[in-house]
Amino acid sequence: MPIDSMKNRLILLFVGLGIFLSGCIQGEKPPQCASVPKEKFANCIYINAVMEQNPFYCYSLEDKEQKRVCIQDASDASKKAALERADQETRDSIFAPKKPQIIPVQNQTKNNTTDEIPQLPPLPQDPCEMAPASKKDECYWQVAMEDLNMPLCEKIKTGSFRENCIAYIALTTKNSALCQQLTNRSNIDLCRFFSSGQA
Repeated sequence: MPIDSMKNRLILLFVGLGIFLSGCIQGEKPPQCASVPKEKFANCIYINAVMEQNPFYCYSLEDKEQKRVCIQDASDASKKAALERADQETRDSIFAPKKPQIIPVQNQTKNNTTDEIPQLPPLPQDPCEMAPASKKDECYWQVAMEDLNMPLCEKIKTGSFRENCIAYIALTTKNSALCQQLTNRSNIDLCRFFSSGQA
């Protein structure tokens, strides 16, 4: 088979698979959020996702951290119960910009004054930890593709998602060594060819 034909087939495969998979997990927006002002949009999406326990609403959020929190909480019934008990002010401020918490620290100067420094936020957790088991692979695929995060590709159990994720990152980063993690020999060869920059 000529290289040009293989190249065209690989490109069509990746484009088709990308379109298919992105269409499967594209963020749907609840109708209640259609006319909400931009500064309240993230809260609207979050509240509807958690109340309806529908993490797919969260994919319409642009901020990665908000998306991660939304997906996690939309898969947790206890978060829904907490949101049902929350007052309107709390609901309106879920994704509002927050000032860092200030904690006093002794300054090492000779006058022994106290300075304040912001407290560091907690380290990020697994972004798909709280996703339903049936949607975990889709979640890992989405986040890995956005962040070019190879360790997340390795967590994917579904073959087509995993293969697409690895090949995409190898091609995007031009790292042909990643192609070795593919399972099909012809896909490995094609991946190496295109990720090496020779195409």
